[in-house]
Amino acid sequence: MTTATAATRHRTPPRRPALDHALAMRLAAAEYDRFTGQLRDLAPDDWTRPTACPAWDVHAIACHVLGMAGLAASPAGQARQFRAAKRAEGPFLDALTAPARGPRTGPSATSPTSSSPGTPGCTARISPPPAAG
Repeated sequence: MTTATAATRHRTPPRRPALDHALAMRLAAAEYDRFTGQLRDLAPDDWTRPTACPAWDVHAIACHVLGMAGLAASPAGQARQFRAAKRAEGPFLDALTAPARGPRTGPSATSPTSSSPGTPGCTARISPPPAAG
């Protein structure tokens, strides 16, 4: 006797967020403000310093964080980048995050190690804090 068994799909109920949306947005805004403040305090030589991520300098990390925040803020942009990353050659994550690191030259357009002094990095700019007064 042959019996056909249907594939059983387990459906997990959606997880409830640990934080409500309004609180999460306030916390994110506060952290982005702190991060921006730290970037404003960097001296020109600080941007090329190494980080705890061996292949990434401070500039590459800053571009990645700012770019990913922008990506997360735009569902249409996020969908577009996911589609582009799926079509790209090489590791998916590298292709997904390459635009967040900004235009690069060098050995690999998706490699954080291609960031070097004089390389045109991300186009994000951190403006100085407003003058007190």
